[in-house]
Amino acid sequence: MDYIKWSEEYMENAEIIKSNIDKIQERIKNAPPEKKSTFYELLGKYRTIYYESLKTAEFLRNRSVESGTRCRIM
Repeated sequence: MDYIKWSEEYMENAEIIKSNIDKIQERIKNAPPEKKSTFYELLGKYRTIYYESLKTAEFLRNRSVESGTRCRIM
């Protein structure tokens, strides 16, 4: 797999995660007060995964640029 393709896969996953974040935020708006803390905890976890996916995609893209080729890995 090359770095560019790998980076694109991370970006695609980040988009899916972002969609889930949006859904959780909507559920928080309508959730009873006793459930909101559970949703906020879940939201925090999803945001962490989302930002890690973005950073990993950026790292892989930069790695490809640094090497000047579409490096094959695995």
